[in-house]
Amino acid sequence: MYNGCEVFFMFLENADCILVRHYLANARTVILIDGGGKQDTPIVRTFLSAQGENRLNHLVCSHPHLDHGGGLIELVKDNTLLIDKAWVHAGDLLVDRINASKYSSHSNLLKRAQAAKETQKQLIAALVARKIPIEEPFAFNWIGPLQIVSPTPEFYNAQLDRIRSDDILELLNERYKRRDSRAIMESIFGKTPETGRVEESEELGGEPTSPANEVSTILLLPFQQQDGIKKHFPLTGDAGTEALGQLRAASEGSNHLLFQTDWMQLPHHGSRRNLNEDLINYFKPRTAFVSAEGSNKHPSVKLVNTVKRAGGTVYSTHYPPPKTKGAWVRQTCGTVPPLSVTPATALWD
Repeated sequence: MYNGCEVFFMFLENADCILVRHYLANARTVILIDGGGKQDTPIVRTFLSAQGENRLNHLVCSHPHLDHGGGLIELVKDNTLLIDKAWVHAGDLLVDRINASKYSSHSNLLKRAQAAKETQKQLIAALVARKIPIEEPFAFNWIGPLQIVSPTPEFYNAQLDRIRSDDILELLNERYKRRDSRAIMESIFGKTPETGRVEESEELGGEPTSPANEVSTILLLPFQQQDGIKKHFPLTGDAGTEALGQLRAASEGSNHLLFQTDWMQLPHHGSRRNLNEDLINYFKPRTAFVSAEGSNKHPSVKLVNTVKRAGGTVYSTHYPPPKTKGAWVRQTCGTVPPLSVTPATALWD
C-alpha cells in the first residue's frame, strides 16, 4: 500500500505538461494537467504509455493557450486513452471581450486571442464527441486530491473585463508585436547564439501579467505526513501577481497555510512578470520547479536568484542541457512506487 504523491514535470521547451499520481491506501488517482503544444501530443502519449498510464481520472486545461491546451486536442481524440472527466473553461475568453472596433489596430493581440478561442473550441468539441464530462475549473472545487484555489468566477470575469482598458490593450499588443517581430527575424536568420546569462535590469513583477494568464487554474496539492504535518504544494500554470496575491491573502486568512511552502511551480516558464519579490518572500518555496526551454528569458535569472536568496532550490525541466523533449523531473512525497531515477541538478547561480 502506498500513501503519497508524485508529480512529473515534462520538458517540452516553453510548454507545460504535468502528471500527478496520488496514492491513498488502495486508491490511486491519475491527473494530467495541460499537454504542451499540438506538436507535443505524440511525446506526451509516449510518456504516458511508458508510465503505464492508459487511463486518466482527470484531464485539466489550465488555460487554452497553445503551449498548454494545444496538445490536449489530439490527446483527447486518441480513443486508446481513457479519460473519466475533463476540466476546461467553456465560457468567454479574451477575444469575446475585446471591442470589435479595435481589432484592426491590435492585430498582434487579436491573433493570440483568436488562437486561444480556437483551441478552446476544438478541445471542447473533442471532449463532447467522446462524451467525456466537462466541468469548469473554478475555486473551490476539488479535482481528485487537488483543490482549485483560483480563479473564482468573479476574478475570472474581472480579469477578462480588463481587456476593455485601452492601456492594457495597447501594452499587450505592443508586447506581442515585439515577440512576433523577433520570431520573424529568427525564422529568417536563425536564433542568435546564447549570450552569457545576466540578471535583468527590470524588477520582478514590474509589468502586468496578461488577463489570459492571470485566470490560469491554480491547483493546491495537500498532503498529510504520517507525523500529522500537512504540506501544501501549489501548481500555478501561467498565473500572475494578481492571482498569486489573492492566493497569499487567502493564505494569510487561513493560518498562513502557504507561508514557506515545501515546493511550488514557478509560473509561466519562470517569467519575471508573474512573481514579485514580496510574493517570493512570502511563499518561500524550499524547492521550486520551472517548465522552460532554457533561453535568456525562461527561466528569468533574476527570478531564480531571488528564490535562491529566499532559501529555495530551483529546478528547471531543461537543466542540465541538452535535453530531449519528453524528459522529466519528478518530485515525490510520502510512499510511492519506486522508480529508477537520477537525482536532478539544481540551477546555477
